[in-house]
Amino acid sequence: MAANFLQRSRHDSVFYFRRRVPADLFDSLRKRQIYKSLNTSDRREAIIRARALAAQTDRIFASLRAMPKTNIRRIDYTLELRFDQSGLPQAVKIEAEPGEHEAAQKALETAVSGLAALRQPAASTQPPMSSAHALTLADGIEEYMGKADIKPTTRASYRTKLAYLVEQVGGATPLFDIDQLRFVKLAETITADNTRHDKTKGDYITIIGGFLNWHRIRGGLPQLTAATLKPKRAAPSTLDRDAFTRDQLRTVFLHVARYRASEPHKFWATVATAFLGCRIEELAQVNIGTDLKRDPDTGVWFFEFAETKDMDGVLRKSLKRHSSWRHAPIHSTLAQHGFIDYLTAQRDAGYSRPFEAGWKPHIDKTDGGGIKWSHKITKWGGDMLCELISSSSVPDAALTYFHSMRHSFANTLAAAGVSEEYRAALQGQAFGGMNSQTYAKLRQDHNTLSKALEPALAPYAALLG
Repeated sequence: MAANFLQRSRHDSVFYFRRRVPADLFDSLRKRQIYKSLNTSDRREAIIRARALAAQTDRIFASLRAMPKTNIRRIDYTLELRFDQSGLPQAVKIEAEPGEHEAAQKALETAVSGLAALRQPAASTQPPMSSAHALTLADGIEEYMGKADIKPTTRASYRTKLAYLVEQVGGATPLFDIDQLRFVKLAETITADNTRHDKTKGDYITIIGGFLNWHRIRGGLPQLTAATLKPKRAAPSTLDRDAFTRDQLRTVFLHVARYRASEPHKFWATVATAFLGCRIEELAQVNIGTDLKRDPDTGVWFFEFAETKDMDGVLRKSLKRHSSWRHAPIHSTLAQHGFIDYLTAQRDAGYSRPFEAGWKPHIDKTDGGGIKWSHKITKWGGDMLCELISSSSVPDAALTYFHSMRHSFANTLAAAGVSEEYRAALQGQAFGGMNSQTYAKLRQDHNTLSKALEPALAPYAALLG
């Protein structure tokens, strides 16, 4: 393969064609290797040029082997390959001693017999400039946002990252002028910005890289590398966010108990999220008319977390991953303390979502951004956490009001001996290989999951009591 003959200069990044001369032709060619600059630092272009040189050297080797060995031994000549500025073979010159011109001329004619034909296909391997290759960055973004499969709830985030790209390089910049070297420099600029968290920097690099590669794949260009450009972790992921201790969780429950009668949505948003171990958006967006269910045989209540449409045919839900689709059993303690009664009362009052009476959804009217049911809920949760910290009820640590409950849930189940596969199914996380993800239907088996959940959350039941 042509790539086997490539060698990159350590000094100027230019590719060279390097091919060893077969041992039986050392004497004929008077050299051990053929080594020529390809005059490009683009690997894709270098492979194209190397392929042409590989074919030409194959012709030369074949022509020399085809000559009678007696002629090869008695010919004293040197062979010189010359290339044009694009790195393609331009001429073959043989200098021979007097009396040996005839044999040398035959070798020359054989070696260059396909030169004209060779150069034409090599030149045609470069595709003509298409309308896709002429795209500006601004046009490329509009096409990407219109055609790429991006979840409605994340479109605003994508817009922010791509607007930053325009700010850095200019919207009129030809899209494919942003090559690997330019992308590396952009990533270094992002990484050097101390106003952003490392995870946020990684998101910028990932989203911008994904956008560029989406176009490069469709333009027949090699993809850019993004993974190695993101900031390296300075600490394990387990330290990214703290979990509530049991005492802190009791404090949180007591703190919101004052809302139970007057503003029950605040109480149940807190307590139910802790017991379910779900993301707040998952709970806030369930349709209580269709997604709240009870098993007719066991009596187990559960939520069906899935991206299903409402009764009017409109999709108003979004889950983070396919592994998030699941049946989430509702602990019996929640039912005993009135959670099911609260939900049915909301449904009977004409609301479709659990907390819609207290928090209206955020509707992003730009760019088809969709509905975010938890947008205002998480802001309220942040205020609650600030109250708890200011009153010294909980430490000023790496805590978040809702997501830290998800960490606490996982820790509690693990301490109770619940297997990782069950914990992953309950929290909507990927686990195992094909058997777990495709064949085992544990995520939809609310009865089995409920049997693991009920005893494991006994400490939570005691807190709520």
